[in-house]
Amino acid sequence: MKIYIPKNKTCDYIIEPTPEDLESFYVAEVDRIPKPNEEYNPISGKFEVSVTYEASCIRKQRTKLLEELDKVVSNPLRWNEFSEESQKDLINYRKELLDITDQEGFPFNVTWPDSPFKD
Repeated sequence: MKIYIPKNKTCDYIIEPTPEDLESFYVAEVDRIPKPNEEYNPISGKFEVSVTYEASCIRKQRTKLLEELDKVVSNPLRWNEFSEESQKDLINYRKELLDITDQEGFPFNVTWPDSPFKD
């Protein structure tokens, strides 16, 4: 099957481009529809896992964890309920979450920090 992948990545791919669109698309002969986390590499002619997609997934998960944490950290009444040691643990946890994207191997190999919240 032929699919058409836009050179400017404005969309994932299309099956039937209009004649005006043909110059702005790569044509790929493929045996399957690509997965959402794959993008076409015109040099190799293959679908590869998208760094952009994977990074976006990691950032979304991190944002969710930061939002949960910020409900505690940004609330003075709740914050003051924690011991000084627990506050330091929460601060370190937040910093480690923010530093996820600086890890070697990001976004394919990420080590998530342990949450200081007890289950």
